[in-house]
Amino acid sequence: MEQPTAIQAAELYHSVSDAEEKLSAVLGAENVLITRIRTVYRSLQQEAMLHILEITSVDELNSGGQGIPVATLRRAGYENVRQLAELSVRQLDQLAGIGDATLEKVILRVQEIARHARDVARVRIEERTKDTEALVRNVMILQDTKELMLDAAAISAAKDPKLKEQLAEEERMTSPMTWRTLSQEERERSFVAYRILLDWQEAGAPDTIRRIYTEFAEREKSLTQDLCWERFQKNTAPVYALLENLVGASGPVSQGLPEEIVKEIQAFPLDTSLMKATLRNYQEFGTKYILHQKRTLLGDEMGLGKTMQALAAMAHLSSEKKTHFLVVCPVSVLVNWIREIEQHTQLSASEIYGNDREQEFSNWLRNGGIAVTTFETVTKLAPPEGLLLDLLVVDEAHYVKNPEAERTKGLVRYAAVADRVLFMTGTPLENRVDEMIFLIGMLNTEKAEEIRGMKELSMAPEFREKVAPVYLRRTREDVLKELPEKVEKEEWCRLGEKELEAYRASLAEGNFANVRRVSWNVDDLADSVKARRLLEIVEEAKEEKRKVLVFSFFLDTIQRVRELLGDRVFGPISGSVPAEKRQELVDQFAAGPDGSVLLCQIVAGGVGLNIQAASVVVLLEPQWKPSIETQAISRVYRMGQARSVEVFRLLAEKTVDEHVLRILKGKSEIFDGFADESSVGEASMELLEDQMKNAMTKILEEERKNHHISPEESSEDAAGQEQEV
Repeated sequence: MEQPTAIQAAELYHSVSDAEEKLSAVLGAENVLITRIRTVYRSLQQEAMLHILEITSVDELNSGGQGIPVATLRRAGYENVRQLAELSVRQLDQLAGIGDATLEKVILRVQEIARHARDVARVRIEERTKDTEALVRNVMILQDTKELMLDAAAISAAKDPKLKEQLAEEERMTSPMTWRTLSQEERERSFVAYRILLDWQEAGAPDTIRRIYTEFAEREKSLTQDLCWERFQKNTAPVYALLENLVGASGPVSQGLPEEIVKEIQAFPLDTSLMKATLRNYQEFGTKYILHQKRTLLGDEMGLGKTMQALAAMAHLSSEKKTHFLVVCPVSVLVNWIREIEQHTQLSASEIYGNDREQEFSNWLRNGGIAVTTFETVTKLAPPEGLLLDLLVVDEAHYVKNPEAERTKGLVRYAAVADRVLFMTGTPLENRVDEMIFLIGMLNTEKAEEIRGMKELSMAPEFREKVAPVYLRRTREDVLKELPEKVEKEEWCRLGEKELEAYRASLAEGNFANVRRVSWNVDDLADSVKARRLLEIVEEAKEEKRKVLVFSFFLDTIQRVRELLGDRVFGPISGSVPAEKRQELVDQFAAGPDGSVLLCQIVAGGVGLNIQAASVVVLLEPQWKPSIETQAISRVYRMGQARSVEVFRLLAEKTVDEHVLRILKGKSEIFDGFADESSVGEASMELLEDQMKNAMTKILEEERKNHHISPEESSEDAAGQEQEV
């Protein structure tokens, strides 16, 4: 190569120097963004802590009987702990009537309360402020430019580590005056540096760096505050997931597990390279648990992303060259599984259902990937000889509780050829202990036998410790520290004259289903007090730019509400609506205007759908089972919800609603005790079942007595009583 001219050397020097500066800018952007995020987060956390101190009365200083003269503090104008926390020691010392010993007690107690407030303070991004806007925007810039940063990091890792030294050497060639003063050895070093830098440029690295830098700047500019806030309102989960990783804003992830198991699981090397989504800390732990323990029952409460954890487990196994995964689920959520696979992973999805199931099954056997099918389909397609499943996932596993059922037998056949098995259920509270043992028995017969004799055990920690190798359950309160508030309101209404007439007529008929339609079974909904309250709630939601999800058990009630609300209504979603159509209705509702209403039959719309577009839930009548209401509310109040959630229960006083609600609350306590403590014995569950069988008859008798309906007026209609128990 001929010696370059000073102009050629200068052009190369400036080109490479410019690329090096742009590369450093992109690589440094990550640290800048992370620093900004952490700074703003600490500011918001401080605000949350101060709010707690502000609502903490000075009376709390003396809660432990420390002998602090609270009355003296109040006379001095101090009503809450924040006021005291913001005072200096000198200012406190100047308070009349407080000596040195008491002053020290006040300071120590204020510090103690402040530490506790700091520990429990939660950052909830609800109000749009300067700080929350900055936090959301910086997180989204970091998310949307991550790929560019990784590309820049790869170029940096591949370049000569002495590039800057070579630039300094080559710079001498750019000035004829400097060049003349160099020794022969120095000239040779500069010429070598020139050739190295020229090779780097001709390989295209500087051009690639400039492209990355330009694209980075364009993306950052395009992510305006308005756009970022709009995106955040639609889906908060990615923002909170990244925040959790950066600032450690998470609750406990391994509820109830022994420490030795936790350490083993945390050490498991998880590969998420085939995931498009960022896992929360508790989801990452759950995924490792699934993989490490191999045959597990994941009982996380609804809304915590059990599907995401299952997908992450399959993505990890796929990165290890595993090929065949099977998901078995109710038909109502089959479409949702396909959408989740495509949205959150780089894996292929096959729907094995309907008339083409055999052909799709053959294609999946040949090509691999994630096959999604239904409980009914697995009874018709036996696993072929030689099949080895890398992971079998059973969604809504509580459907599999009868060992004689065909669906159970079908799943047993597939579980026998699976290296790993994952059962998932967000509603284990419905299971009897025997049913829970049966599910665990399909996963680990030895563990099932171990706990079989413990079903009467009242000490829940011992039970949880025994099932820990198989069963993992976390609740929203455990892990979703950032969830907006959920406010549940009982909206009691007083029946008008025509409603009372219709109600008494239903009581006289002895038709419990009609009795439960109280206020909705009048001839004209203009006479319905519940209908009027529903209209008010919907109007208020529209004013607050919210959307509403309305549930009822009864299809005719839903139809009447549809007519009442007119063109603002989407749906209804009922048991007769196919899964594909249900998702279409949810999507249309999400795209609808403020004040839109999605109508759902509670036994259909309460399962398998994510409806975070709504933040107001209305239950038109109380339900028999607490799990049904919990499932319905969880369609809205789940990870990804950006706004506070309001739940309205429309109730008519001095009617059947009072009785059902009383039973609902009592029953809920029993179920909660079993679901979270695993301590209710079989006898208690059988007693509960007997109570529920007699409940409708007793309620009818009580209500007839309350409304002065004589036995002669009533006509028992057993056929009209609901099969809800």
